Amino acid sequence: MVKKGDKRNADGTFAIGYEGGPGRPVEDEKTKLTKRAIKELVKEYKEDLAQILPDLKPILIELAKKGDMAAIKEIHDRVMDKSKQKTSLPTDDNDVIQPILVKFIDGQQPNNNKNPE
Repeated sequence: MVKKGDKRNADGTFAIGYEGGPGRPVEDEKTKLTKRAIKELVKEYKEDLAQILPDLKPILIELAKKGDMAAIKEIHDRVMDKSKQKTSLPTDDNDVIQPILVKFIDGQQPNNNKNPE
């Protein structure tokens, strides 16, 4: 039996009608105003971005042509859609993730962070 004012039932679960909890705190007026302000800010940002994208397009393409890897990746991700990332771990015992050891014959590791000039 839940007494008036108790947050939890006898089994430890939150009582019916109690809005709070670690995963769902009670939303006060300040939180509501903050969420509303963030939503409006994101809307304005998207509108502003849509207006300047035509000006950014040729700059991004020029950077990519010069070998800027960030620009190349950005164009590729936008054109080809970002690749899907695996977010779950295998559950089958035969599908265990194994570490891979990579050794380079000459002992030198490649430096893939250089941009070609």
